[in-house]
Amino acid sequence: MPVGFDNLVDLDKVTFDGVLSSKPLEEAITRLEVLWTQSQNLSGWTTACDAVLGFSATRLRARDIDFSRDAQSGSDALRLKRQTEKFVLHLVGKPTEAPRMGPFRPPGGTADDGPAPVEMVYPTLGQSALGVEGSLENLTNSIEQVANLLKASAAFPLAFSPVSVDMTVWQHAEGRDAYVPLEHGSVRFVDGGVLDNTPIGLAVKIEDWLRQQRLPVPQQLVFLSSDAVGWMRTSSAATQQPAPHSLFDTYSPFLGDFITTAEQTELLNTLENQSSIPHNVPARMMPIAGEQLTHFFAFAEQDFRAFDFFMGMVDAREYLASEHRLAVQVVSAAKGVSATAEDARPLRVDAPEFACFDEHRRQLRAGALPNIKAIGACASVSSNLLALLQASTELRMRAQMAGPKGPQLTIDDFLQAIDKYGYKYRQLKYRGKLATANTAVLALRDTGQSLINELGWQQPLLEDYPVQLAGKAAANSLEYLAPRWILSVGGLVTGGGEVGVTWQGTPWERRPWRRFSFGLSAFGRLLRWENRALVQDGMLTDPVAVTWALNFGPQIEYAVGPRLQLDLLGGLELDYVSAREFWHPYYNQVGWFAQANAVLYQRLYLFFSIYGLPHDSRSDQDLATLGLTRSSCCDFRAGFGLRFFGH
Repeated sequence: MPVGFDNLVDLDKVTFDGVLSSKPLEEAITRLEVLWTQSQNLSGWTTACDAVLGFSATRLRARDIDFSRDAQSGSDALRLKRQTEKFVLHLVGKPTEAPRMGPFRPPGGTADDGPAPVEMVYPTLGQSALGVEGSLENLTNSIEQVANLLKASAAFPLAFSPVSVDMTVWQHAEGRDAYVPLEHGSVRFVDGGVLDNTPIGLAVKIEDWLRQQRLPVPQQLVFLSSDAVGWMRTSSAATQQPAPHSLFDTYSPFLGDFITTAEQTELLNTLENQSSIPHNVPARMMPIAGEQLTHFFAFAEQDFRAFDFFMGMVDAREYLASEHRLAVQVVSAAKGVSATAEDARPLRVDAPEFACFDEHRRQLRAGALPNIKAIGACASVSSNLLALLQASTELRMRAQMAGPKGPQLTIDDFLQAIDKYGYKYRQLKYRGKLATANTAVLALRDTGQSLINELGWQQPLLEDYPVQLAGKAAANSLEYLAPRWILSVGGLVTGGGEVGVTWQGTPWERRPWRRFSFGLSAFGRLLRWENRALVQDGMLTDPVAVTWALNFGPQIEYAVGPRLQLDLLGGLELDYVSAREFWHPYYNQVGWFAQANAVLYQRLYLFFSIYGLPHDSRSDQDLATLGLTRSSCCDFRAGFGLRFFGH
C-alpha cells in the first residue's frame, strides 16, 4: 500500500485528537471493498472458504458488564469494567461468490443459567433494535462494517483520530434460548494494541470454541510478534539499578514499565498457560528499517517499507522451511515439484526483490559474506533496496560482535549505514529539499514537531501550550534543534516585566555544531513605575516616573541537552525615563548590557544581567545633586519567564 509521509502528513488535516490524515487509509479500504465484490477473476473467490476471525479494539470509555444473578433486583451485584472489546466474525464463502460475514457466537449457557458472561462480553457489529428478540445466526455484516472495525483497530492514539463503530451487546431472552439486544450505540475506539497488542488469547479461545462445537480446528497456533528478534541476543541477567534519591527516581521506572506491561498482560497470561506457543514464534532474522526508526518514521520513505516487506517474506520462508517441513512437501507435491523442505523452492514469489534477498540470506546462513553483485536477481533490484540490504547486514554483524552488553543501535547508526552504501532519499525532505545524510534525522524531527505543534493549536485555550511543550521535549529527545524565532515573556525579580524577540539563523547541519546557534535578540522592558528623585529647574523633586529599557545585541546559545540550554547575549541598552504619559520624557540613558540565560526544555528561562549607562542626557550639575557620576557602574537585574517559538 503506497502510504508514506507525503500523503499521511497534511498539517491542514490535523485535528484535536489525531495528527495524521486517514485519507490514504480510507482510499485503500475503499479499493478493498470494491475488490471484495468483483467477479472471481479479480477478487480470487475461486474456492470455498470457512474461517473465524477475531479483532480487538480499545474503547475510549469503558463499559460496565453486570454479572449479577438478578440484574433487576441488584442482588449479588458484580459489575466489571471492560475497556478492550473483542469481535469474533464467521466468514463463509462459496466458489465464485464473496464470503458472507456474520457474528460467531461462542458456546454459552442456556436461559436457565441467567446472564452468561460470554454473551455480554462479545458484542456484534451494527446496531440491533433493543428488546427485539432475534437469532444471531441470521445477522450479517457488510464489508464496510468490517473495514470500519479494521480502521478502528489500527487507529493508534494521537496518530489517527478515534473511529466510531456501531455495536450491540446481547443477553439471553428470559425463559427462552434466544438473544435480546441489551444495549447498542456508536462507540469510539482506538488501536486494540493499547491494552492487548497481540490478542493471542482470543485465538486460543476461538480454537477451544471450535473444538467444543466439533468444527475443524487448526493443528497449530503460530504467534506473530513484532518484538521477536532473532538476529541479536539480549542479556537475561538482571542489571543493578542505582539507588533512588527522589520521588521521581522511585516511580519513573515503574510508570515507564507499567505502560508496556499493561498492553502485554493478556499476552503473558496466555503464554503462561499455553507452553507450546513460545516455540511457534517466527523471529525477525535481520535488522529492518521500521525497527531502527521506531516504526513510525519508516513511513518517511516508500523504500523503507518495501525493504521491510521483502525481508519479512524471507523470514517467513525460513520459518516454514524449518518448522513446517511437511507443509512445504505438500505444496511441492501439489505442484508436481520435487524439493526438500530446506530448499522450499516451490514457495516462489514473482519478484526479483524476494529472489535477491532470499539468495542473500542463504549465503549468509552458509557462513559467507554475500556478494550482492554476484547474485543475478539483485541486478533487477533498485539501488536503494540494495543499500538497505547491505546496511542491514552490517548492523547485524556489528550488533553480534558487540554482544548483549554492547551499545544498542540508534537511529543515527541506521541512517549513517544506509548513507555509506549510497541510499538516496526520494520522499523525505528537509525544509523544501530532499534530505541528505546530514539532514535526514533533522527532517524526521521537523516532521514530528510540526505535527505536534499543529496538534497543540487545535486544543482549547490553555491546553495548547502543555501539548506543544511536551511535543518539543519529545522532538528534542530525538535530535536537538534550536528554534528560528523566539518570543520571550517574563518578569524581573528586581521589579518590572519584559517582552523579547530573538531570531536565530539556520541551524548547523553537521554535528557537533548543531548544538550551537547564533542570532540577534531585542528586549523591551518596563523596569520601574515608582516615585523617583529628579532635578527639575534646579529643584529636587520625586514625581512618579516610568523607566523603559530597550536591549539589542547578538546572542549565542549552546544546548547542553534537550533539558538545558545556555545563552550568552550582550550589546546596546537604551533607557528612557518618562512621566506616566510616555510622551513626556524626563531623561534618557545609553550604555551596554551583558546577560546569561539558563533555559529548561527551551521553554522556562532564568536570566541574570549586568549593565552600565555612562551616557546620560542630564547635566553634570543635576547628576551631582543626585550624588551620581557618568562613570557609575554597574547595576544588575534578574528574572524569569516563558518562551514561545516557531521554526
